[in-house]
Amino acid sequence: MEQRNPEEKIMCPYNSAHYILRTRMNTHLVKCKKNYPDTKLVECEFNVLHKIPEPELAYHHENCPSRKKLEVTVYQEEGEDTNKFPIKSEAVSTEESWDDVRIELC
Repeated sequence: MEQRNPEEKIMCPYNSAHYILRTRMNTHLVKCKKNYPDTKLVECEFNVLHKIPEPELAYHHENCPSRKKLEVTVYQEEGEDTNKFPIKSEAVSTEESWDDVRIELC
């Protein structure tokens, strides 16, 4: 999985003049949301930094880059090839019956 540059600046969804370091964006969004109470944005289910106008949310969810990364991770973990500790099944003999064994008490 690719590593993101922590020094990368991304645009604030509330004010396009704001370019904030990715590592500071969560804090900025909380403050900026208070300054723009009339801006109605909803949060993406796959990345909290994605704030989208509600009518565009369905389209965003279909094309969200964070969703694609999540799906790749989930599908890789579900495959049989990724099981690091496979459980081997052992054949158990069913011919022996303990019902036929006599127990002698002392």
